[in-house]
Amino acid sequence: MQRNKAKALIVEDNQDLSQLISEALEEDYRTDIASDGRSALRMVKNRIYDVMILDHHLSDIMGLTVLEKTNLISPSLKTVMISAYADDSVIKKARKLGVYDFLEKPFYIEKLVKVVNKAIEKKEDKV
Repeated sequence: MQRNKAKALIVEDNQDLSQLISEALEEDYRTDIASDGRSALRMVKNRIYDVMILDHHLSDIMGLTVLEKTNLISPSLKTVMISAYADDSVIKKARKLGVYDFLEKPFYIEKLVKVVNKAIEKKEDKV
C-alpha cells in the first residue's frame, strides 16, 4: 500500500524552473504549480499543502507579501523561499515571517529537495 504523498505548492514564474522543481519532488510529493502570487493565494485558500516553495520576485506581487498572507490562511504551511534578488533585509524579513529556509538562486536542485524534506520532517514532528 502506498503512503500518502505530501503536497507541495511551487510558486515560481519561470516555467522551466518550476517544472524542474516539480520533477525533482515528484517521487515523494504531489505538486501543484502557481506562476504568480495571486494564483498561489487562491490555491492555498482552496487546498491544504504541507510545504510551499516560493520565489521572492514574482510577476504580480512579491513573495514576502504572499508569505504574509499564506501565514494567515494556513499557519502550519512550511515555506522555503528562493530568489536571485534577495538582499539581507529581504532574508531577515522572511525569517521574521517564519520562512523555514531561504535559498539564493542559482542553487543545486538536490539541496532544495533536502531542505523541503527537512521542512516536512519538522512539520511532522509538531503534529
